[in-house]
Amino acid sequence: MKNIGVKLFLLIILIVGSSCLPSFGQPSEDYLIRSLDLLVDKTLTAYNRNDYIGFHEFYAKKMDLITQKRHFDTRFADIYQTELGLVFAKKLLLEKSNLDYDYPVLVYQAIFEKFEDVVITVNFKNQNDNYRITRIRFDRVQT
Repeated sequence: MKNIGVKLFLLIILIVGSSCLPSFGQPSEDYLIRSLDLLVDKTLTAYNRNDYIGFHEFYAKKMDLITQKRHFDTRFADIYQTELGLVFAKKLLLEKSNLDYDYPVLVYQAIFEKFEDVVITVNFKNQNDNYRITRIRFDRVQT
């Protein structure tokens, strides 16, 4: 009987103690931001090089239908590069971004070749513990 009481006591301590441990399933916000920002940098570099394969490298699997050369040419080369030009610089707007661990969104203020005030919005999805891009949008700020 005494042995059962000790085991029960240890079980209670284990349960209560484990709830006080930090969660290891989610990255810290700093790590999440750095990781996602790296994906954005690589994607924008591919945009500037007109490299549709590199541009779509970090897109989510469910986006396969739009990760084709035709989509890149139509939307990014023909529209964005014609109207805005190449990306020169970007600055993360943390206050406008959403750091949800399942569906984060990063928002940047960017300087493009033809316009100095462009907002870049990048949506992500956590896919099998890897973050993948689901959408990139460039919006010129109207003044």
